[in-house]
Amino acid sequence: MELRIETLNRASLQGTGLSRVLPDDFEQSGNGSFDPDTLWYDAVWTGRSLALICPTLDVIEDPLLEAGIYLDGVRARRVRIERQVGHDVLWIRSRKRPDRVETTLGGVTIGSAISDRRADAVFEGRNTAVTLSNNNDLVWIEDWARYHVEKHGLEAVLFFDNGSDLYDLDTLADALKRGGVAATMIVSVPHPYGVHGYSDGQPYWRALNLQIAILNVARLRFLRRARAVLQCDVDELFWCANGSIFDATRRHPLGFLHIGGQWCYPDDGAPSANGATMRHRDHYLRNSETEHCSAKFCIRPRGPLFFASWRVHSLSGLRQPTVIKPTRAMGFWHFRQVSTAWRDTKRMAFPEGLVEDPELIQAMQLFQPEPDR
Repeated sequence: MELRIETLNRASLQGTGLSRVLPDDFEQSGNGSFDPDTLWYDAVWTGRSLALICPTLDVIEDPLLEAGIYLDGVRARRVRIERQVGHDVLWIRSRKRPDRVETTLGGVTIGSAISDRRADAVFEGRNTAVTLSNNNDLVWIEDWARYHVEKHGLEAVLFFDNGSDLYDLDTLADALKRGGVAATMIVSVPHPYGVHGYSDGQPYWRALNLQIAILNVARLRFLRRARAVLQCDVDELFWCANGSIFDATRRHPLGFLHIGGQWCYPDDGAPSANGATMRHRDHYLRNSETEHCSAKFCIRPRGPLFFASWRVHSLSGLRQPTVIKPTRAMGFWHFRQVSTAWRDTKRMAFPEGLVEDPELIQAMQLFQPEPDR
């Protein structure tokens, strides 16, 4: 297996006396930790501009613009802010690629080196999945990879590891190799995931930053040359009524598929025999009312929607779901107990009225010959 380990060029506000803050009336919902210190997650040279992919700037925006951003010691003349849900992107035009980007806040100069896009050759022409994971069981990761390799021709994985401490990155890579992935890139992102909650009685998304920002690091730095990209978590397996999800995406005139999902369950809430970890194959039940979950997507990066920012469940800049509705020719299963439940322990609860799903049972036959580890 081809393997690359990459890092991001992050800038931190620590030491400046400035930090991002939550609203005074913020009420947190679920687990997670707020990131007050990241100024940008990565600084990516795109060929004509420098993109600084940031968490939502909020109170940092004005002092940052007043201080100015410097490329190799020269103040940038024009800085454009692209405001998106959960993150902001600072776009800076430059005639040449800088070596370093900096600013001075609170009397402290902070900055980073610049990331180029040469690593995107790993994904050129390949069916690719991108995911963010923290301490997910290695058996889950192996099964997730094997299923998509066998069913959809998955060839490459861009795996963002959110500070896992149960195994190292080489051990993680071995699990993906056992799953049959031909090329893997692992990027360590040991930063706070963010928090969801409410402000002024309304959902507040501006503090839930890491995943959505990292997806756009993936879009801008790593995946532009991939054949098609599936945004897929380890607890999700995709199905397609006619072949591969990647081929279907390539055939679509917009190079984009918005794909609906449904929750599925094992036979009860207890661990499987001998205390072994619950696996995808242990899930064969669904709610009799068909309990749906938020859609995911597969996209051709250089297709007609190349300009759109990626979100966790959709794209920005589109009138969804009226423009692009989830298709019924494909979907995904969301596995309730393939999870550490770190954000919400309620997902381990079992509803009434569970029924067997014949299609799910048939799909899970792929894993039956594999012994428990």
